[in-house]
Amino acid sequence: YSREFGKEVSSISDEARLLLSDYLWPGNVRELENVIIQAVISADDLEITPDLLKPSVMGKSDGGNRVTFQFGTTLEDAERELIRKTLQHVNGRKGEAARILGVSRKGFYNKLKKHGL
Repeated sequence: YSREFGKEVSSISDEARLLLSDYLWPGNVRELENVIIQAVISADDLEITPDLLKPSVMGKSDGGNRVTFQFGTTLEDAERELIRKTLQHVNGRKGEAARILGVSRKGFYNKLKKHGL
């Protein structure tokens, strides 16, 4: 994108790279592509830094896109909460939730049943 937009951006700072890898990417590859394009266009330097990333990627105003657990949370409780939050995020669309979580539809329905969701 640097060449495409006539910029000299050639790297991503370690901090920006960490933020990009920690973000959940609800919009998948298209959202990542748009964030990179926006950062390249906004860059006045050779490096993409966190200040060039959109606020949600920086952990601000994530709109509930983050799930955290207390140390000691059981795997079963964590799985239940992750499924519940994912369903909320996709407005109850089970197929989309299964895709995001990387499980088959059948496997996802089995997990819903297991957790009483």
